[in-house]
Amino acid sequence: MINRFTLAGFLVFSTLKADILPLTQRYFHHEDQGHSYVRGTYMIILSDTSLQTYLTDDNTGNFVEFKKSQGYNVVIQNFNDVGGTANNLKSYLQWYVEEQDPLLEYVLLVGDVNGNYAIPSFYIGSYNENEDDVTDYPYTFFGDDVTENRFFIGRWSIRQVQDLISLKMRSIQYIKMDAISDYSYLNRGLLVAGNYNGEDDAPNTWPVTPVWTSLWLQDEWYNYGYSEVDTAFFHPQNQNTENAKIASSWNTGVGVINYRGWGDANGWHKPYFHRENIDELTNGWKIPIVMSFVCNTGDFGNNIEQSFGEYMLKAGSISNPKGAAAMIGPSDLDTDTRFNNVMCGVMWDELLEGRVPELGPALHAGKKAIAIEFPGYAVNGQNISEFYHHVYGVLGDPSLPVWLKEPGDLSADIEQNPSLGQSYLSTVITNESGNPIMDVVGALMYDGELVGKGLSNQNGILDIDFENISEGETLYLYLNKPQYFQKQIELSFSTDDGSAFTSDPYEIPSPQSSITYNFYDSNSGSENAPVYNWVEISDVGTNLGLTDDSHITDVGIGFDFPYYGEVFNSMTVCSNGWASFLPCLDGDNNGECNSLSHFFNN
Repeated sequence: MINRFTLAGFLVFSTLKADILPLTQRYFHHEDQGHSYVRGTYMIILSDTSLQTYLTDDNTGNFVEFKKSQGYNVVIQNFNDVGGTANNLKSYLQWYVEEQDPLLEYVLLVGDVNGNYAIPSFYIGSYNENEDDVTDYPYTFFGDDVTENRFFIGRWSIRQVQDLISLKMRSIQYIKMDAISDYSYLNRGLLVAGNYNGEDDAPNTWPVTPVWTSLWLQDEWYNYGYSEVDTAFFHPQNQNTENAKIASSWNTGVGVINYRGWGDANGWHKPYFHRENIDELTNGWKIPIVMSFVCNTGDFGNNIEQSFGEYMLKAGSISNPKGAAAMIGPSDLDTDTRFNNVMCGVMWDELLEGRVPELGPALHAGKKAIAIEFPGYAVNGQNISEFYHHVYGVLGDPSLPVWLKEPGDLSADIEQNPSLGQSYLSTVITNESGNPIMDVVGALMYDGELVGKGLSNQNGILDIDFENISEGETLYLYLNKPQYFQKQIELSFSTDDGSAFTSDPYEIPSPQSSITYNFYDSNSGSENAPVYNWVEISDVGTNLGLTDDSHITDVGIGFDFPYYGEVFNSMTVCSNGWASFLPCLDGDNNGECNSLSHFFNN
């Protein structure tokens, strides 16, 4: 039984039987742990109090009311009112989440690190360069474990009021899509990648995994159901720096763009796409989310006026935008391919497999993977997992659910009889096929304020209690679920029959799998265990002189080997643990590779 009470003008939930956690923690719980979950609090930190007028302006979109319709309790705080320094803001956030509201899910900083609308940040030393990298991540954790954040953070890096209006409108329109009528562009994606590490290095020493990772992601997108995945790749077999496919695909419309390769605060170098190229875009309100896993592109503290990431969120005009709705990128100038690949791969796994649908948490899942793949690993005294937690961030609204193809539609059986005879509602949420949908956030609004909310359970049942509403009033129920359009349902509160509110139990279903894998260790004593005989290859093999992310072609194997109907006597070998009888894995994506990847590990 959930009891609701009011604190500081917004809804707070408590329970006598189970802990209630923010919905973002549900994304990382794959088995039932006895918790209940609720859409929590969205806090906006304004660099100046005058900005609130523009934030809530109805003519350009009331951002606060919009976030409430998504089920968030919205708190607005002025930066100067909490001490006016980065450390004081961090202390305030710690006090708030530990003493006032443990359901804080997201914090949005509205301001640049300097200028007329400033909210300062923190800095961490780079392990590869003699520089300090800007980071907002320290605002989110308060203990010794850097990787355990309490909430997720993003920044609207504004220098003028028009920047705020533009970013606000993009965040609202990315979800509502009122300005467009054809949503099929979300079924398309764009992959950009460059195998390159500097003009002084020979092409056969260039890293290969940026393109290789992108080819893997292309397969993942197609398997997910994308209708078209455009590619713009730079590699030894295609050293075309200017690739018109980037702009043409972006202009036609894509839902997501992913980059791996070579760049800095000006933009992507191989293939070339910089800030000035964003000015030439004509994508309008077909605004994608951009994942830029490459050096410096998200550096909002760079000494140039605006980094590549900042620029793509503010280019164009308020009515005719260019660029993107939000982006992921790092502030460090010299990130490493092997760590970027891991973050990129795991983030996309979590998104495509439906576990972590929102931008900030999805990035965090990618960050956590570095600690798993490289436990305790340090370079020049810098813990790598902690470092990448710091330097990668979200420019834009961190709560945005990433569209993966054209959204579906939600329905509620309450639409058949939208008259309420009690001060609560219970309805079943289904999709177009009539299947019940779990984890739909229901937000009940009255006169622009959030008066009740709930989360649908495993049977699609959504229960919401409310109070202090007069009979005869009109309420609006908003349904929110990633990969579905936001649904608005008008309800009439006709009378209250006095019946008691009860909520249906919420339980995370056990994972279902039709495939069983059995592993038998050679030392287990099982009759099915293999006989293991280790042969140290360094004693008998030939050292190919490979370094990190390098490869070599035409390695003779000393005999003819039939493979897929052809005969080979040489191979391409990569230091990342794969080999191929074809040369395509050095960057050429035209054709089948038939790779041998048993020991693949970047």
